[in-house]
Amino acid sequence: MGEYQTYEEGRTTMEHVRAFLIKFGIITVVLLLVFGLFYGVDFADIVSISLILSIVAYIGDLAIMPRVGNTIATLGDIALSYVMLYVLGGLFIEAAIPLGWASFISAVIIGGGEFFFHRYLQKTVTHDPDKERDTHSEFRDNAPMATEFADEEELNPNVRKED
Repeated sequence: MGEYQTYEEGRTTMEHVRAFLIKFGIITVVLLLVFGLFYGVDFADIVSISLILSIVAYIGDLAIMPRVGNTIATLGDIALSYVMLYVLGGLFIEAAIPLGWASFISAVIIGGGEFFFHRYLQKTVTHDPDKERDTHSEFRDNAPMATEFADEEELNPNVRKED
């Protein structure tokens, strides 16, 4: 037999599967609208292009997004989507369509979805429990510049505090 996954490993695997399916869904819907509805590209070609783009972009998200943040990763996804749609479109699509424009429009719309997808990915898949506990680490790193706030205590015990 094989080794069994722990609950935590199984949960992590399911988070990746769910995140990938969301990304695949976003890309497929956009390509169905732009390539399919406007340019009449075959459904099989759209699904094939969506699957390849989703795999490459998801791996890129896992590798790059935690290091550079959401905005830079989104811009990278737009560029990656444009190039891959242009190249894969040339390989898969047989009809004569304005591939540059179709790829550009699709890449920009995908980028809009990617911005929100990256937020979801940060919360569910690439989250760091240490960062969640230490929410004020940026203040701790600048400790010499920090200001301390405290209530003043009376030094003379004979003086009564007025309420």
